[in-house]
Amino acid sequence: MGIRDLVDTVVIVMMENRSFDHMLGHLAYEGLLPDVDGVTAPLRRDEYLNPGDDGRPYYPWVRPDGLLTCDLPHEWNYVEMQLGAVLDGRHAMDGFVKAYGRAAACKIASDQVEPLGFCRSGDVPVSSFLARSFACCDRWFCPIPTSTQPNKTVALTGDTPHFASHNGQIRGAGEMLPEWLERHDVRWRLYQESLSFFLLYQGKEYLALGPHARFTRDLLVDFRDEPDATFPQVVIVEPGYGAIGFVPGLRTNDNHAPLAVAFGEEFLRRVYTAVTANPARWAKTVMILTYDEHGGFWDHVPPPAIPFEVAPPDAKTFQSMGPRVPGIVVSPLVEGGRVCHALLDHTSILQLIGELFAGGRDQYSDRVSARMAQGVESISVALTRTAPVAEAPPPAPPPPLTAPALLHLPFDPNDVMQSAFADAAGALLTQHPAAVHDQFPELVQWQHERT
Repeated sequence: MGIRDLVDTVVIVMMENRSFDHMLGHLAYEGLLPDVDGVTAPLRRDEYLNPGDDGRPYYPWVRPDGLLTCDLPHEWNYVEMQLGAVLDGRHAMDGFVKAYGRAAACKIASDQVEPLGFCRSGDVPVSSFLARSFACCDRWFCPIPTSTQPNKTVALTGDTPHFASHNGQIRGAGEMLPEWLERHDVRWRLYQESLSFFLLYQGKEYLALGPHARFTRDLLVDFRDEPDATFPQVVIVEPGYGAIGFVPGLRTNDNHAPLAVAFGEEFLRRVYTAVTANPARWAKTVMILTYDEHGGFWDHVPPPAIPFEVAPPDAKTFQSMGPRVPGIVVSPLVEGGRVCHALLDHTSILQLIGELFAGGRDQYSDRVSARMAQGVESISVALTRTAPVAEAPPPAPPPPLTAPALLHLPFDPNDVMQSAFADAAGALLTQHPAAVHDQFPELVQWQHERT
């Protein structure tokens, strides 16, 4: 039986800006998943040492969930510093404290430096439950050692051929995943918690406004009750981005620092509950949970030396992949508690899409095929069962939503992502006023208060 006979639905969930060790390193530290390459005791060891510019040694520490003091640095120049020098062909992974200390918005106030803090299982109970109940991928790296927009673009196109951004608005993106799906007659749907990231791609805004776009509040009913004939084969689920926290009433739960992760855990529990609501549909579903990039948080595993060339106007050749990010394949077709050690990045999702809907994992695009030739595997390597497990395990409860968190950030015109979403919101109000009044009344109120 081939993979196309086993899988009817692919669900893609991409959260924001956390590293593998930060979110899932506890699986090894607490002995919950011994085979995983996570954080291990003792914490004060040479392998984990991150010296500061002050010459003092800093080490990882267990950090309770809560609001951080700043958004950790994660632009390419800071990531280069975080990865450290190349020793014996491997990055040292020892520059996270130095990068943090040199960022204008951040300040080292104690030995417990924010980028080296990692979560306990009790602070990320839903993520921990999913990793232990399904397939935890401990060799998933973001494709490029830089920030959100390039890595997100690779996830949505397989490439950054003409990547350029202006105030966060992304120009020149190639064929987006939804457009590829339409070209191959594959049913797809976008479920957005608030404003979609697609709004930041110039000329692609329609993907978040058309008949394929719904809200996450519809996810449970659709998964449970919608007929197979109309139900989407590929589902993209987006959290509420922290960068739109300046709009009162819109949820922010993407885990992007400085937000606490309690709200992201609650979001993931809702998504999992919806995806498993219909046992017959769940039996042929693969849900993929990952993060766009590491967000400046420490990880101890050096990324492979697989280059990524970005063409003009932002021409640059990155010499390695970016830091590890959490990756979990949630499906009755995986063995619970199994750690997948295969090399993965965001194009692994597109390889799976190619296998399912174009006849082979090398059939998505030339750039995705090139990534495959460099050793990056498909998500299908995690699908080791030839028959689904009958029943989905119940999810762990999320942490209390009273955990310290900042739900609404003040608008900062110097914040690139906030400015990008503000520009996108203004364009929506101007170009699609009826749709905005119907779907995003919060934006109408926000505009009224600004004027």
